[in-house]
Amino acid sequence: EDSPLGHIPKGWTAGKLGDIGTNSRRGVQPGDIAPNTPYIALEHMPRRCIALGDCRAFWLDAAGVSSAHGGPPGAADDEARSAADAAAQAGGTNLLRHAPTLDLLRRRRDAHNLPDGYWVFGVQPECIEHARIWTIPLQRPAHILLATDGFAALVDRYRLYDPAALVRAALEKGLHELVRDLRAIETADSSAARHPRWKRSDDATAMLIRLT
Repeated sequence: EDSPLGHIPKGWTAGKLGDIGTNSRRGVQPGDIAPNTPYIALEHMPRRCIALGDCRAFWLDAAGVSSAHGGPPGAADDEARSAADAAAQAGGTNLLRHAPTLDLLRRRRDAHNLPDGYWVFGVQPECIEHARIWTIPLQRPAHILLATDGFAALVDRYRLYDPAALVRAALEKGLHELVRDLRAIETADSSAARHPRWKRSDDATAMLIRLT
């Protein structure tokens, strides 16, 4: 049947979470509430990582265990191979001024969020069907570094760090210094001869989170 949110199952009612419960924005001890009060706490929620698109998550826990999740597998290596092939065909022409390369990049861009293309976060409801989900056991305190693929290039493309070393460097040097390292590599290889890629640099955004 119809509702302000669109079509919903018959017998359902559209409303707000606050209509049936309270979102407590403070610490609550089990002894502070009545024994028969139903509640959902953080320990009841599965600790999972959900990714859609090309952003990445690098994590390091208290036991020194680390890994990386998110992004299409091998995306940086795939781009390097494609960009190297295109550069050979371009014969020294800037790839972003090389008509066949631009046509290829436009076709790839037009294929996003289509059945035969690739999926990124967008307004299409079908996006969630293509999200990748992981359950990650972490010994706390742990640190998680969320990053765009441009920042993740420090690991995936330039191999300056592995996942654990990247998180440690973020803790020791700060994200700003890591961006300086990134841009220094890209400036030194502005022709993309050593690290084939479509453009000299990409958006580099990152967030470091501590789980206690």
